[in-house]
Amino acid sequence: MPNCGTSNNRDPSQIASQIFSAMKEQFIPSLTPLRGIAAVLVVLFHSHIIIAPLMAPGEVSFFSKLYLMVDFFFVLSGFIMFHVYGNMFTKKVTQAAFTKFITARFARIYPLHLFMLLGAIALYAWLLAIKFPMEGIWGKMFDPLAIPANLTLLHAVFGFNEATWNTPSWSISVEWVAYLCFPFILKFLVNGSAIRKWVLLLFVIAGYLSIIYYFQPALLTKRMEWLGKIPGFTPDWNTIDVITGPALLRCLSSFILGLLTYHLYSHQWKKNQLSNSYIFVASWIFLFAGWHFDWLSDSIAPFVFSLIILCSAYNNGKLSAVLNIRPLRYIGDISFSIYMVHMPLILGFVVARITGMLSIKQTGMVISWSLALLLLLVTLLLASITYFGIEKPARNWLKKKMSESRWRWAN
Repeated sequence: MPNCGTSNNRDPSQIASQIFSAMKEQFIPSLTPLRGIAAVLVVLFHSHIIIAPLMAPGEVSFFSKLYLMVDFFFVLSGFIMFHVYGNMFTKKVTQAAFTKFITARFARIYPLHLFMLLGAIALYAWLLAIKFPMEGIWGKMFDPLAIPANLTLLHAVFGFNEATWNTPSWSISVEWVAYLCFPFILKFLVNGSAIRKWVLLLFVIAGYLSIIYYFQPALLTKRMEWLGKIPGFTPDWNTIDVITGPALLRCLSSFILGLLTYHLYSHQWKKNQLSNSYIFVASWIFLFAGWHFDWLSDSIAPFVFSLIILCSAYNNGKLSAVLNIRPLRYIGDISFSIYMVHMPLILGFVVARITGMLSIKQTGMVISWSLALLLLLVTLLLASITYFGIEKPARNWLKKKMSESRWRWAN
């Protein structure tokens, strides 16, 4: 962490507010396409592990590590929250500022979450209608007792060992808690000495290590026994893939890492070096090689994500031009919808195969990739519909209504 201390005559919060107000005026276009790329990779990850493997079975594959794209979302979210809202909480956390911030975030995530939850309930009703067997993982995913927790965005935090209903929304649940904590973490970060930055960094490192060596093995073992599968199964120690309970620690670790990354960005740390496009490319090669040959701990990936985000934010040359081509920007715009709609499509496909509604007799890489690309195409089409039909108009309407309510209450 660079030493961003101040002289005795100046208030650190005032200096921080001036810095972040100036930075906020700078739109960072390359971050939106990155979000879209990450969402597409999550779709490929689930296609690989649920529909058909995208590399020969038995080989170590980087596809199995693409679950880490969710951590990319968390790091990027922390970075963007600091960029957009940083100057609101540098001096103090007021009720007015907190309400404005949390209203904006609620309007951003809740309408589509609610719509997809209703869609998952409709899927459940269809499964009951066709008398689909609901034992094992199916009964745990579609647990009616989890509906209230899903409605309150607490389903990944309390009480459930499995992701429920629209399963990718576990990350929305823990990120919502991160939003609630954000103003207070930010105030701690930007005020006081540089020691606070190191304290937060130590929290991040401790969070990842505790997940790898304690929470994930314990939770995975419990899940396997709870689902009646593989008694005595030894979990992989080289993963931070927890999606309930300690998933909150996973999210907070990556989210805080994103805040620290923006702190570096706001002080132009290593800008001349990191604006080089080759470092961006080399970082991705390093990740994919490490994942594919299984020599890279998953806890390292979020720190490389920080490097990638810094490279993208700093670069105004060829890298920026490539990232900001229209298709990538569009995918970035609809990335939240991509993430939220793809799993019901996958589950529908799986049900169709199990019930015999769909028969695919041929196997092989050509079939696997054809199915993955078809899934991606349908996901993009459906995500476009939900983005323009649900996500965007509902967000704008909800923000307007909640803003009007705040104005009436204030007067």
